[in-house]
Amino acid sequence: MEDQITRRRLLTCAAATLGTAAAGTSAFAQQQSAEDQTLAGHAFGNELLKDRVAVITGAARGISRAIAVEMAANGAEIVGIDICARVTPVQTYPVSTRADLDETAATVQQHGRKFMALVDDVRDILFLHSAADYVEQWFLDAGKARI
Repeated sequence: MEDQITRRRLLTCAAATLGTAAAGTSAFAQQQSAEDQTLAGHAFGNELLKDRVAVITGAARGISRAIAVEMAANGAEIVGIDICARVTPVQTYPVSTRADLDETAATVQQHGRKFMALVDDVRDILFLHSAADYVEQWFLDAGKARI
């Protein structure tokens, strides 16, 4: 009876195996340096996001950088937030830096858009409150809609 494989045990083992494989693939993919990322940004239409402000976390590189650049290419002003530090002691991929965030800013600004860089931890609720107030003063006095 102890050797019998239950459905729950099979699913648990399969999930653990797939999770381990995905984590290894993800860590490998994230080791790509920020310099290797070439993001031109593609406009989808006639300034689809004009008069909008997008707040993007993790903006120093990776998917969040790509989102920031694409939104800027489509007319949005960008607020990029990144911790620019090690997030957890077991982090295996390279730490994002202020230089990475500055590179995102430069790429966004090539599209003629504003970029506000904020370096802090989004897990800090006091930071989020002060950032929201600052962003509202900086960008939203003209009544721009938020993304």
